[in-house]
Amino acid sequence: MSYATVMVHVDVSAPADARLKIAAEQARRFGARLVGIAAAEPILRVYVGAPVPAALRLADEEEAEELLAEAEARFRAAVKDSGCALEWRQAIGDPTTFVARESRAADLLVLGAPRRNDDVDEPAFGADELTLRAGRPILVVPPEIDRFEGRRVLVGWKDTPEARRAVADAVPLLAKAEEVIIAAIDEWQEPERTRESASQVVVWLGRRGVDSRAVVLPAYGPPASQLDTYAWENGADLIVAGAYGHSRLREWALGGVTHDLLHTTRRCSFLSH
Repeated sequence: MSYATVMVHVDVSAPADARLKIAAEQARRFGARLVGIAAAEPILRVYVGAPVPAALRLADEEEAEELLAEAEARFRAAVKDSGCALEWRQAIGDPTTFVARESRAADLLVLGAPRRNDDVDEPAFGADELTLRAGRPILVVPPEIDRFEGRRVLVGWKDTPEARRAVADAVPLLAKAEEVIIAAIDEWQEPERTRESASQVVVWLGRRGVDSRAVVLPAYGPPASQLDTYAWENGADLIVAGAYGHSRLREWALGGVTHDLLHTTRRCSFLSH
């Protein structure tokens, strides 16, 4: 199993060269095609009680085309030395919807973490929404990250369908890692049962050529923060986890692992739903 196509979202509002280079490096590692993708949605001026003049609609579309051209230029400049086969896809329309649709052509989708940026007027790109809609594993790169090696990987294990899929989807990355830790948080104070579950993942991965070890962590706070801290203590620059085991509304209201990994973690995350 490998990744034949890596797709990376390119922002039209701000440069993200580090993310593009990380995507290019992953494509190179797997001998994959690298696809840059972007969309820009025109912001039409509001005329109360009257249709928007065609000239203004055209002006907004022309501006969107210019933004997309700039995004493509940044993409090609950032990855020109990658040695990968390159492809570019773009559209005028909602970026989240476009990327969700086009992700059918990807094996791995690389996105920026949805950090708040008060300097950008346009709506934030829907990385949260894409974890639900893409149907593909997603590598989330925080804006403060400038390199990613994946030599040490922490798997945040919980025996759910989403976590099982995340581990399976991550096998190509895990196979290239020097160390893989299956970390299960003992939420219900049943350490033996929790260890047995994590240990079976170790056996499953071993049959696929991936060496790993299991650890059980006592629960003491928000799971995402606990995983992030443990990853830092063990030199892991990637956390693998299942995405949105609860409803997205519940995570938004109460907090949850997926929301916190997307919005607050200090390292890359690999998510599957």
